Amino acid sequence: MRYFKIKVNNLYQEEITLAQKEFLEKNFSKALKIIKSILDKNPKDKKARELLAYIYANQNQNKRCLEILRSLIKEPECNPKIYYEYAMLLFEEENYDEVIFYLKKAEYHYPNSTEINAQMGLAYANKGDYKNALISFQNALAFGLDSSELHFNIGQSYERLMLYPLAIESYIHAVNKNTEFLSAWISLSLCASYLNRYDLAKEAYKNILRINPSEPYVYGEYLHLLMQLCNWNNLEQEINLVQKKINENIKVITPFSTLSIFDSLDTINKVTKLFLDEKYPENKILGEVNSSFNENSKLKIAYFSADFNNHALAILISELIELHDKSSFETYGFSVGHSDNLGYQSRLQKSFDHFFDGSQMLDIDIARFCRAKGIHIAVDLGGLTHNSRLGIFSYRAAPVQISYLGYLAGLGVSYIDYLIADNYLIPNHLRPMYHEKIIYLPSYQVNDRKRLLPRSLSIKSDYGIDENQFVYCCFNNNYKLNPIMFNLWIEILKKTDNTVLMICISGAESKENVFDYFLKSNLSHSRLKIVDRVGLSEYLSRFGAADLFLDTYPYNAGTTASDCLQMGLPIVTKSGRSFSSRIAGSILHAAGLSELITYSDVEYVELAVRIAKEPNYLKGIKAKIAGLENTLLMNTPLFIEKLELAFKAAYNNYSFDKKLSDIKIH
Repeated sequence: MRYFKIKVNNLYQEEITLAQKEFLEKNFSKALKIIKSILDKNPKDKKARELLAYIYANQNQNKRCLEILRSLIKEPECNPKIYYEYAMLLFEEENYDEVIFYLKKAEYHYPNSTEINAQMGLAYANKGDYKNALISFQNALAFGLDSSELHFNIGQSYERLMLYPLAIESYIHAVNKNTEFLSAWISLSLCASYLNRYDLAKEAYKNILRINPSEPYVYGEYLHLLMQLCNWNNLEQEINLVQKKINENIKVITPFSTLSIFDSLDTINKVTKLFLDEKYPENKILGEVNSSFNENSKLKIAYFSADFNNHALAILISELIELHDKSSFETYGFSVGHSDNLGYQSRLQKSFDHFFDGSQMLDIDIARFCRAKGIHIAVDLGGLTHNSRLGIFSYRAAPVQISYLGYLAGLGVSYIDYLIADNYLIPNHLRPMYHEKIIYLPSYQVNDRKRLLPRSLSIKSDYGIDENQFVYCCFNNNYKLNPIMFNLWIEILKKTDNTVLMICISGAESKENVFDYFLKSNLSHSRLKIVDRVGLSEYLSRFGAADLFLDTYPYNAGTTASDCLQMGLPIVTKSGRSFSSRIAGSILHAAGLSELITYSDVEYVELAVRIAKEPNYLKGIKAKIAGLENTLLMNTPLFIEKLELAFKAAYNNYSFDKKLSDIKIH
């Protein structure tokens, strides 16, 4: 408990001075005896009561301390320092509005106080007001407080406001002032990784492991970073070590990072359970959710995403939101990520019946808001992807809660009732591996038929490739690549003549690593074309320079797979057991192109080689792709019809107290 020296100028000056001396020497019992003696003579003595409050605080009797300070602040000529002490006690009760109120009263008397501004920043941050938190922290900095903790708090505020470059600057200040500041290194590693500043992220991870080699999740995240860097040296040994730690129930890796490393549903489920039990356990503080509905009402459906902007997810769902049956459904969109108010976000804002920016709201407050609005079904479109807000669902925002599209795995938590899938993604023999009930639709991925595709396509010569060469390509993210698949690609090149591999890699170090790895194959460097990541229109146009897309495994192409088909390019995929290893197969199945799905390395190589060697076979495949608009994959109205039937069935199960079971919509 922090305290201020009490100014002594009353009848009991000697006694109070002595009591204060004992207090400062932490002889609280002696100080208490003296103060009680004074108060026996004069129960209203302000100085004695104030010191008594601080004695109680240091004896962990906060309730008694609060009672005394509460009475003192109501009296005229209150010592303004009491406002600060009172606010600090309210902090422990998580009463942040009152904390801020009394800190502002203290600030009026001490306008340049670093301590008051620093604490006010914490109060604002704890109530989810990160803009005002940042202002208060910056005031503390301007008034002379220059601690590593303050720079860290400024970084946290910037990060919550999604101003990641500024967050990184603040975290760097924090670790420069204190090289052992573990939390600052962790936050720095995450922000740097998100912005693809891999060198900085690598430095941060090395310092985390130096300070605490067993820091939860860090070793696996460092492995994920190495995959971003396409640094495959000793990758097999590293993966074996991570697997060993997972088997020992050690928190070594986050669920999302497992998807690009493991195809084992047992492994993925174990990692997910460890993570969610700690980070997002079910929280029943709001009690049971109440919901009413009658036949004349509309079902209120709320969609939650951090990607309601120019992101792949927004591209996929835009027409879905537009075409919902407004006579039967009332739609709510909750954006919990970056807002750009452009392109797809602008379109989505117009499409939802109600659209809210929840990026600066606390999880519990959003859950309360949804309950107050009477939301019937909450749909999580993020899962455990960047900036997702699964915590909202842990408070039970709606009586029926569903996971869909953004996160290609099950979550296995009690507060997610259903996972949307199709029969390809979760066939009967894999059904026991999922804890949620499954909503089976005829096809999984929704698409936007109104999407504007580029009018002109790139050609091979744009990339220095002869027009008569056969071009294999892969435009998936760095972390989806691995040496096993890359070796298959090399094998494919060796079995075909006049072929080239064009891959998209971000980051100078990553490109260098891939190029060096390729040179070990003894193939000519001219058979590998590494291209940069580009904007959406140029990215789509680039498909025109290729003849066949080679998918990754165990994390398949998702939106990229449907992009590929919509641009007229076939894709060969390998399916495994996990959701993320079957997503491209699901898309191909919905497109009527099941012949492009393989189930082993041998099949994968053979099919890719055959397509390059048999022009007529490729021509037949492209003819089928030309009719894509007539397939399940692009039949958005039919998808919405089936989804709405599923929503009604799911809510009926709840409203009639039926035991939850799988829902199959044919």
